[in-house]
Amino acid sequence: DIVKMLPVAFCAMGSHCASVFALSAGAVSFAQIVKSAEPAFAAVLAQFVYGKKISKAKWLCLPIVIGGVILASVKELDFAWSALIAACIGNLFAAVKGNENKKLMETPGLKDRMGNIGNQFAITSMLAFLISVPLFIVKEGSKWGQFVDLYKTNPIV
Repeated sequence: DIVKMLPVAFCAMGSHCASVFALSAGAVSFAQIVKSAEPAFAAVLAQFVYGKKISKAKWLCLPIVIGGVILASVKELDFAWSALIAACIGNLFAAVKGNENKKLMETPGLKDRMGNIGNQFAITSMLAFLISVPLFIVKEGSKWGQFVDLYKTNPIV
């Protein structure tokens, strides 16, 4: 079951990391605006990659969501391509995660073995953290000594 959870955990980690990068690459409001288009990514991916039928009602709601995202983005003065790309990558990871999680939950007997959906979410979150550790070490590992010094000298940390 753990091996079957790895794609969901990897996508959860990818979504989180890309979203955090998007928030740091440009205005927080802009990244949040782009992230709000996640339902559109999920619907398109479910329909065309996973072959899941999306209801007409959901398709009719998407132009409203996308229109709202466009209207909110037009007023945003702090546009950054890196924030846009990172937020879109985060949306893509989140959409894949949602579809993979749905597929995972359809595995016969999984709910019985896990106990409940909360346990499955907790295990997926822990796996996502473990998968992100090497990325953290590569990206932020050089600052570890600085953090330890701060931890020793600052009682708030």
